[in-house]
Amino acid sequence: MHRVDCTGLLTQDNPDALVLAILCDFGDRQPQEVVTYIVHRLRELLGADERGFREHMTMLEILSKNRDLQAQVEEAEHMLTVIKGHPFCLEGKRGQAQLMGRFSRIIRLTFSCKRPNAAVRLLSNLQARCHAALGV
Repeated sequence: MHRVDCTGLLTQDNPDALVLAILCDFGDRQPQEVVTYIVHRLRELLGADERGFREHMTMLEILSKNRDLQAQVEEAEHMLTVIKGHPFCLEGKRGQAQLMGRFSRIIRLTFSCKRPNAAVRLLSNLQARCHAALGV
């Protein structure tokens, strides 16, 4: 599995395929980028299905041990928790949805553009602004 390119699995709208992508070759992508994308896509695909999301996260955590990516999974899950739990300067559920949409667009941009570093910088900048707004 480690020699298989992860792109094919990451582009599918299937939570099981996304979880398996953790075992594949990330190519020139940073492990944190890939793991963050997987976690955000799982949340996006599973929506309000908390049980399904938790099951897939458990599988992801178990498989991440094969690649020594536990810290990256933990960080991505923490980022998702911070986003979900705090609307920052935006009001209510609508504000949270807008913020989640921004993160999703940036993460997709990371995987669709030829210069993923620009998207990563945008994501890092947005994350820093969110942390500053929370006083973290």
